[in-house]
Amino acid sequence: MRKYIGFLKISSIVVKILAWIFLCLGILTGVFVFYRPPPGYTWISGAFAFGVYSFIAFLFYLFGTLLSVVAKIINKIETSDS
Repeated sequence: MRKYIGFLKISSIVVKILAWIFLCLGILTGVFVFYRPPPGYTWISGAFAFGVYSFIAFLFYLFGTLLSVVAKIINKIETSDS
């Protein structure tokens, strides 16, 4: 299992970056719809888009945090067994 620690750490970082990208997309989409709504869109659709992007970002960040915790647990188990 020790050979997967590097992969888990890198995956954790990549997933956390993806979470921040989704959060930025949500903020931008919400701001654009609030200030300059396209025809046929209301401010509610901006709030809904921001909420959806924030929820997806939260899930990705949570998954990235879980990956880093799993990597730390595996590292701790492998070093205590040796």
